Amino acid sequence: MVPIFIGKGDSINLVKPIEGEYLDKYLEPLVVDKTANKFILDKQKYDVYMIVYWAKFMGKVSKRKVYEWQEHLKKANQNGQKMRMILVSVDYQQFWGITKDQIPKFGF
Repeated sequence: MVPIFIGKGDSINLVKPIEGEYLDKYLEPLVVDKTANKFILDKQKYDVYMIVYWAKFMGKVSKRKVYEWQEHLKKANQNGQKMRMILVSVDYQQFWGITKDQIPKFGF
């Protein structure tokens, strides 16, 4: 069964955009895992961006669901939708150069 947020992705176009709000603003602090290079959105146009926050501590359910959503998204794109998933890890990263005690507390 296709998750409703993927199956009805086209409905996002019915929502009036918030003037002055752009996805780049929210993705600006992100970096690419392992390289620590700044994350940059590609120039390809998508109708829907799905931002998925994940972490190892969330367990196998999180991992299984993310893979499931990726497969549904792939099928939706093959059927003409233009959707992209961006995975954001909230696990501690060594390249942060901080101790585990210094890890910021995230609000989600």
